[in-house]
Amino acid sequence: MTRVCVRCGWLVLEGSRCTRDRGPAVPWKIAAKACRVASLLELLNLSPLARVVGFVEARDRLRGEQP
Repeated sequence: MTRVCVRCGWLVLEGSRCTRDRGPAVPWKIAAKACRVASLLELLNLSPLARVVGFVEARDRLRGEQP
């Protein structure tokens, strides 16, 4: 299963932790939703930095909805 590290934005092909920085990795479908893209191909076309920015924006959106 393809996963994406939430710290560095790189793909993680095995396991639930990134081998680069030991950051947690989420399934690609969750990463795509956070980055506001519809498919794995669109997610792969984003740079790792753009993916991290997408995660940060998604986190901020979620925190803004909470009272």
